[in-house]
Amino acid sequence: MFRGRLATARDETEQQVIDIFREVLGRADIGAHDDFFGLGGDSMGVARVRQSLLERHGIDVPYTLIFRQRTPRRICTAASDGGEEPR
Repeated sequence: MFRGRLATARDETEQQVIDIFREVLGRADIGAHDDFFGLGGDSMGVARVRQSLLERHGIDVPYTLIFRQRTPRRICTAASDGGEEPR
């Protein structure tokens, strides 16, 4: 399936989330707007993403934020807004 050009990260934090998605999902073709679950992620993967963000980068996000926001861009936006969902 052709997905077009990958959206690049807006900042370092977004790139860190993209890199962790790539590692957890075992694929290099992930950009800022790619859906974790649409790419094959599952609840165990969410736990790995959350743990990697916390251990490597000191970014503490709730599991529910990852489940609801699903893309690196939306996760970073919601986390920077204090965990609120983007409007």
